[in-house]
Amino acid sequence: MNTSSIMKIRPYLDNFSNMVIGHERLFEEMISQFPNYISNYPPHNLIKETEEKYRIEIAVAGFSKDKISVKTQENKLIIKSIPKEFEFAAYPKEKESKDTIIHKGIAERDFIKSFHLSEDVIVTDASFNNGVIIINLERIIPEEKKPKIFKL
Repeated sequence: MNTSSIMKIRPYLDNFSNMVIGHERLFEEMISQFPNYISNYPPHNLIKETEEKYRIEIAVAGFSKDKISVKTQENKLIIKSIPKEFEFAAYPKEKESKDTIIHKGIAERDFIKSFHLSEDVIVTDASFNNGVIIINLERIIPEEKKPKIFKL
């Protein structure tokens, strides 16, 4: 969704939240997420594997797994880079390699990506493989909310 599309639908979402009962928090969260959708960095895939299982893949080229944090907090999944240590220009850290970078096309800028999780969605697993964060989620449906079939 691009910026102009967001600006077109935002007034409708602002007003729609006045017509629902008990879902105010959900709409406030949706509206607050609009600035996050404007930035596509780092790029991600959202995959629905089954009706209950989802997977998020986030491409983080140039990052090692110890420079990334994945956590859940208050129905939010938050993925962010751990900021680099502050360096003074007068005292740069010694580089491990003596290579000279001619073109730096792999971004290593700080990021925060968050996803609002439904109350019945949990993170079951998170891993890092070949520069991609893989987060598995599962929708847990309580027995009382599952469809019931009655024999006649």
